[in-house]
Amino acid sequence: MFKVLEDMFVTGRDGISYLFEAVGIYSILRYLTRNKVMILMYHGVTTKESIITNCDHRHVELKKFLWQMEYLKKRYYFISFSDFMAWRNGKLKKLPPNPVIITFDDGYKNNYTQLFPILKRNKLPAMVYLQTGMIGKKNVAEHNIIQYCINKTNKKEIVVRGKKYSLRSTKEKISAVHLLRNAADKESTLSSFLAEIEKQTAVVCSETEDEDFGFMTWVQCKEMQKQGVEFGSHTDSHPVLTRVDLGYCQQELKKAKEILCQRLGPTYHFCYPYGSYNDHIIRIVKEYYDTAVIIKHGYNTKKSNFYKLKRIPITSRNTNWSFVLDLFCNASLFHHWLIICYSYLKKV
Repeated sequence: MFKVLEDMFVTGRDGISYLFEAVGIYSILRYLTRNKVMILMYHGVTTKESIITNCDHRHVELKKFLWQMEYLKKRYYFISFSDFMAWRNGKLKKLPPNPVIITFDDGYKNNYTQLFPILKRNKLPAMVYLQTGMIGKKNVAEHNIIQYCINKTNKKEIVVRGKKYSLRSTKEKISAVHLLRNAADKESTLSSFLAEIEKQTAVVCSETEDEDFGFMTWVQCKEMQKQGVEFGSHTDSHPVLTRVDLGYCQQELKKAKEILCQRLGPTYHFCYPYGSYNDHIIRIVKEYYDTAVIIKHGYNTKKSNFYKLKRIPITSRNTNWSFVLDLFCNASLFHHWLIICYSYLKKV
């Protein structure tokens, strides 16, 4: 029943979005927001169609991403973060109408293998926020271990902390990922919990060639930088900053800044892991960076708080026309809450 309702929602949403394009409503909205800066948030570009690999929807499929870039090229002007800062500081008198900045979090290998050729071919600027502790390494990041292990295992069932998880179908595997992530949030000894998952699934996370889980090298980052790609900080180990003490938070920001300056030169831009921040964290960020981005729908102007710059998240859940709708309103958030409400009602 819910699948039918969801399909009706998606079809209706996409139809309305296409109609808005056809009758010129989007043209009017672009005119009204022509002097505001739109920042888009991505993680990666993937060629895989595995639902389990991408069950958190962070990597956008290559065909979708190409469509999105073509749409933006015809209606918006791509600018760099440096252009944005020059405009904000008065060094650049005005920006082109409907400016857009594309950003990518973490520094996954597919940023080099899939994204970079597109940027070069189309001469597009971009900002990549690096998790410095993972660049140049082949191991899977701690926050991706559960998903990686469930995706790669051949086991039909595992037992973690005395609880059984069936992995006989794609649906069961996706369910196991979400259940194990929820359990991980309650763990006081996360490292041993993840080690148990690795052991149970018989998957090695210390060496991966998977471009959707592995990370770029510093040599690759340097090559991208020479072609105009900018790099910012996403901390060193990607912690939830609001869950660690301020001393550790400062250490993370300082270490990431020092590594980036040493490897790629001066860096001024920051991205909060998981979009998590508070006033205390902002105060520390100001010691090391000139800007910081959050996960919140909206546009940016000279009057925006430059430590709370809004970004519109784009995921694999976006269809072509829902992507366009999301540029103006947060339809994907409504879709997300629709799924959550269904899950809750199903449990009840």
